[in-house]
Amino acid sequence: MRTKWIGILTMVVSVVVITNPGFCFTQDDIAMHGFVSQGYMKSFDNNYFGNTKEGSFEFNEIGVNFAVPVTDELLFGIQFFSRDMGEFSNNELIVDWASLSYTYTDWMGFRAGKLKLPFGLYNRKRDADMLRTSIILPQSFYQEGLREFTVAIYGGSLYGMAEVGPLGYLDYEFFFGTLPLSENTLYIIELIEKFKILNQGFESLFQDMGSFEMVLRHFEGGMLVWNTPISGLRIGLIDMIGKGSATSTITIPDQTGKQPDTVIDIDMDIKLKEISTLSVEYDIGRFIFAAEHMRVHIGIDSGLEIPGIDKSAIEDVLMIGYYGSISCDVNKYLSLGVSYGEFYPDANDQDGSVFEDKGYPDYFAWQKETTVSAKLNISDSWCVKLETHFINGLGQVSLATNPKDSAEENWIMYAIKTSLNF
Repeated sequence: MRTKWIGILTMVVSVVVITNPGFCFTQDDIAMHGFVSQGYMKSFDNNYFGNTKEGSFEFNEIGVNFAVPVTDELLFGIQFFSRDMGEFSNNELIVDWASLSYTYTDWMGFRAGKLKLPFGLYNRKRDADMLRTSIILPQSFYQEGLREFTVAIYGGSLYGMAEVGPLGYLDYEFFFGTLPLSENTLYIIELIEKFKILNQGFESLFQDMGSFEMVLRHFEGGMLVWNTPISGLRIGLIDMIGKGSATSTITIPDQTGKQPDTVIDIDMDIKLKEISTLSVEYDIGRFIFAAEHMRVHIGIDSGLEIPGIDKSAIEDVLMIGYYGSISCDVNKYLSLGVSYGEFYPDANDQDGSVFEDKGYPDYFAWQKETTVSAKLNISDSWCVKLETHFINGLGQVSLATNPKDSAEENWIMYAIKTSLNF
């Protein structure tokens, strides 16, 4: 899919050039920007992103983007991106976003391609290290494991800005498209692990789960940001829904040892009932105050009826997360920040009673995180950051890399990172 889109967008630009004899690209027409970063993470007692207890340099990003004005109203843009963050991505080169944007007026424009989603206030800028104090965005909201759900879709959008008199102005965007997900999406991995916890017969019944492919074929949503008449204060609302499917195979071992194992193909209906966010930001002087809340509600129907397996535990998944943060530019060289967030992978089990019933510590049902950050600006395009995460609970990390017998409720992670923009 990613390779296909590179070819499609290259072809679109080629067609524009060929079919418009009066148009040509010059060096001045093309705007190129990029960034590169390298970091190190070290956690104590529990693993966060991969094997961070041993210390990990698997923490880097590189991106290059191009913007080309085709006409005064039509703009083509594309960004190539690669990252490694522990167990995520492993330096796979992708088209992070690519689109043709047509601006009719300030209050209406159209965009098509692979579009960066307006999830919260900072999703579209999540890779721009120089623009924020923190190394890692609050994971109770901008989860690296759910990045594939929230970073981009293949489709189109209608966007614009409208003044509302003395009440300020509104930014809006309505979008639609398709969202394919890879089998190593953290949500999928953790969902399978949750099956095993909530149904103790699951692990012994299913010997193996094969490749898991998932796609949301219909994905729609909208964003509305109110830029209030109070200078620096803006409030954002976002809501998304979708429908799709997933396929996989499971192997059920023969208990008698006399017959071959049974392999079952599973076709599941996926319904994204809701992804909604509420965001507030107040930028005043040297300070930025921000708070965001998200709600993710997903329904799954496998059509399977298996004795001993509680389908209700996996048919309806509700996750919530929220955070508040403060950052301050002490001077042009130093910025400091602090944030606090909470995340609940099962909003109906915030006290951990279900985990306790299944023999797990209750703190697997939440993750509460306080983060202290410092950014040192070496120059306008180069910075170094230091960060400490004080964490309570394991509701957001991989259960596979944090066995319950060795897990600790309260733990710490340190991170350091340097970034260069060009």
